[in-house]
Amino acid sequence: MRALTVYQPWADAIMWRGKCVENRTWSPPAGIEDERIAIHAAWSERSDKELEELEWIAKRSTGVAVQSNRMSLLCGIPRGCVVGTCRVVAVVRTRADTGDAIVQKLRPDAEIPHPTLWMPWWAGDIGWILGDVVPIQPPIPTRGAQRVWKLPGHIERRLVERHHSAVRRK
Repeated sequence: MRALTVYQPWADAIMWRGKCVENRTWSPPAGIEDERIAIHAAWSERSDKELEELEWIAKRSTGVAVQSNRMSLLCGIPRGCVVGTCRVVAVVRTRADTGDAIVQKLRPDAEIPHPTLWMPWWAGDIGWILGDVVPIQPPIPTRGAQRVWKLPGHIERRLVERHHSAVRRK
């Protein structure tokens, strides 16, 4: 199984807060439309920028400004681990001449979330629209990598087991 490393708090937002687009500067690799990918939460130091992003996510998903200790927001966010799986169902690009969004389905049968769900999260030239998101518990610790990378076999086996358990609980 292939994986994509995403910085926190964005990996958490994909799994739990309805973020259904991942902003990239490059297109998904060929063949990704036929497979489920793992979302890996990057191991990164906590920063003021991350706190600001997390507060934005909390307000975006609840409509209410965060009224709590800022550091408490970061305590439960997993790092350096696989947090779930999803499918890349479409790609959205910015049209150079008009700035409009152009959506390309990666499979004819792909179900694309309504634009009102992904547009607020989209902030770039290329967005990978995600679907069929399945968070796993507990997350699986492993090193990440840049771009799309292959999970080690033993991590993939654990992920498949947890994925099946999560789907059965739905």
